[in-house]
Amino acid sequence: MCPACHSSSSRTSSRWNSARRLLKSSGVTAPFCRSRRAAVEKNEARERLAKLRDEFTSTVNTIKERLADPQGQGGGEINMVDQHPADVATETADRELDLSRVAMFEARLRQIDDAFDRLRQGSYGICVDCGQPIRDDRLRLVPDTPYCVKDAQREQARAQ
Repeated sequence: MCPACHSSSSRTSSRWNSARRLLKSSGVTAPFCRSRRAAVEKNEARERLAKLRDEFTSTVNTIKERLADPQGQGGGEINMVDQHPADVATETADRELDLSRVAMFEARLRQIDDAFDRLRQGSYGICVDCGQPIRDDRLRLVPDTPYCVKDAQREQARAQ
């Protein structure tokens, strides 16, 4: 039994209680608590990924609703023929930008789904290129990343 995270229902020795208090107060995780810490980290990652997926899904749905309305926000009686050419060009550019955003956000949603798959398979937090662990601070900032910093920079350089 781990003195840092469990207590016994039976009477424990004073040494055991002292060890538990010391570990809890110091914030040190004993080696035998790793599985518990891993479970907590897995749940936190799942929550961060779910929140991120909800945000991107909401944004994509909002943009798609806007794109479904051919006259923009109001859908009024004004026909595209009756509008000034500059206004038509602006609306066309806005729609093209929205289409690009949808494609970009949907790609990110696929990346988030891939991260959920890695989480289920037990490979979340491991770089898909080099196999090294991805730093915790990076995973907190970009929870769906499949790459460590070094390999992410390499991928970004390849894309340019």
